[in-house]
Amino acid sequence: MGFGILFFGYMTMLGVFPDLFVYHRYMIFIPIVTGLLIFAAFFKLRGYNIYLKLMMPITVVYILMLVGFVPFLIGEQTEEFLYTFLFVSKIIRTFVLFLFHYFMFKGIYTLAIDVGSLRISRSAKSSLAFTYIYFGLSIIGVFEFEVWYYIMMILLSVVYFMKNLGCIYHCFLQITYEGHDETMTAKREAKIAAKAKVKSEKENK
Repeated sequence: MGFGILFFGYMTMLGVFPDLFVYHRYMIFIPIVTGLLIFAAFFKLRGYNIYLKLMMPITVVYILMLVGFVPFLIGEQTEEFLYTFLFVSKIIRTFVLFLFHYFMFKGIYTLAIDVGSLRISRSAKSSLAFTYIYFGLSIIGVFEFEVWYYIMMILLSVVYFMKNLGCIYHCFLQITYEGHDETMTAKREAKIAAKAKVKSEKENK
């Protein structure tokens, strides 16, 4: 169920990239509301590994960041102030969104390894690599560039977004199935029991 909520939340979030139109005026409320869906998803997924657990506070930071932008976006501002705000806020949201995607795909990759899904682990690993490239190019974009740069970033955004959705969707299909939580609990208990046994053997020597 967690990955189903994550898929729907990520698909409707709209604010997952630094340059999208939602960072202007009242459109900012869309990613704020859908960010709550993302939080609900990671609340359900938090037990799988530390990375997915960390996605809860990261999502809260993301939502608070957007809420903090509201007064500057919906009020009347001078053109010079708005330009400066968009410049500074892009650096902030690029950093936060990088952390968001990094920990999300790190968590998915770790979970895929745990459940033995080679396809999802490869997809998550390639998404991690894409994350470095995409957000590296995004932060460069705070400076003035030619039109070709922005066209390239739009195309990269579409490819990256579709790839991310595909990875999350396969998690929904292959990982979130009936009885999976019980399976994961059994595996964790088995690991704890194995560690306890090894520790006991060492103490008895």
